[in-house]
Amino acid sequence: MKNLECVMDDMGKATLDTILTEIRKLSKKIDNIEQLLTELITSILPEEEISEEEAKELKNALKDVQAGNYVTLEDLEDA
Repeated sequence: MKNLECVMDDMGKATLDTILTEIRKLSKKIDNIEQLLTELITSILPEEEISEEEAKELKNALKDVQAGNYVTLEDLEDA
């Protein structure tokens, strides 16, 4: 439990500051992994030409997702 030991103080209690620091470190690592995966996937996928209409559809779909207007696979499976 090496990672847990690093957030313990002298009395063996985890402090809020040390826990938050560890969470921020993990968040940064996850962000870096996500960025690396995005770059990797982007570099190996072939480029595809799309029409203006398809580009508009993609932009509208992205706006819908950002607004929370979507259905998950789990929702569909439960229906």
